[in-house]
Amino acid sequence: VGVVGAKPNITVIVSFANCRSCTQIQQHPAIAQMWVLRDAMHNPSKYGIAPRNNLAEFYRTRFTNSFNAVGTSVDITKWLSSSYEKEFPHTPVFIAEYHSPDDPHKEED
Repeated sequence: VGVVGAKPNITVIVSFANCRSCTQIQQHPAIAQMWVLRDAMHNPSKYGIAPRNNLAEFYRTRFTNSFNAVGTSVDITKWLSSSYEKEFPHTPVFIAEYHSPDDPHKEED
């Protein structure tokens, strides 16, 4: 393809929901889905994938996790600092969509 210069990061947006079918970290919203994706990037044959490129290197150098968030800004901040940073300390994160319909502090958020 001949990309010149820095290559952009790529993201996959996951839902801020628990994943009952995920095998790891089911109790943390979005984290389980992100974990499965990272595992697939590092162990593609486990998922029936035969990549032509080094997915683990791509994940390490060019991947950004992202999620659609539902909750108060306080809850999202707690989640990021307690769950996300422990599991993905070197992977950037992007909040793709944020809404908090029942938050009594909407103006502050």
